[in-house]
Amino acid sequence: PSPQLDTTPPPAPQNLTLSNDASGHPVLVWTESAAPDVFGYQMYVYSAVPGGGSDYVPADDVISVGNSFRLPSLTVSVDASYRVRAVDVAGNWSAFSATADIVIPAPSGSGGKDPYVIE
Repeated sequence: PSPQLDTTPPPAPQNLTLSNDASGHPVLVWTESAAPDVFGYQMYVYSAVPGGGSDYVPADDVISVGNSFRLPSLTVSVDASYRVRAVDVAGNWSAFSATADIVIPAPSGSGGKDPYVIE
């Protein structure tokens, strides 16, 4: 018998939410895909395309093996929408997770932690 090619995408990650890492920096975390053969996760951010249109583009070139994404440190206020999807060892991509809309305010200069807000 010939081996069967895996063409089944893993289930989408769930519960994309805002949290903090051990140092207190804001991160997005999610419930991992239930598929046993998940290789990793790719975070996407909504981006306006020059010349019109818009799309979700990879937020990083790295496929994460964990279930968190460290939000960038910025010097200006930004509203951003993120979503994540899983990829399995056969290269099948899941559907996107639900969107998390994040408000990343400019640093206040007070020396405190940057406040991030999820909507």
